[in-house]
Amino acid sequence: MQVERISADVNLKHKPRSGKEAYTMLIHSLKAEIEEKQEILSQLTKTEIKQKFIDGWNPATRSVNIYDL
Repeated sequence: MQVERISADVNLKHKPRSGKEAYTMLIHSLKAEIEEKQEILSQLTKTEIKQKFIDGWNPATRSVNIYDL
């Protein structure tokens, strides 16, 4: 498998002291972000949430903000 380009902006909690620490921080940060996105996907697949999203859609919308009330 060939990947042409991978891109992600990842913020680290603090300045790492070594490459190993930077790598570990990167992995933890990505895992946390993936878990958050998986929870969002889980909620969005619920019928009620899906219908609210579809009903409230505006064709002029170019970006979506997702937050928990």
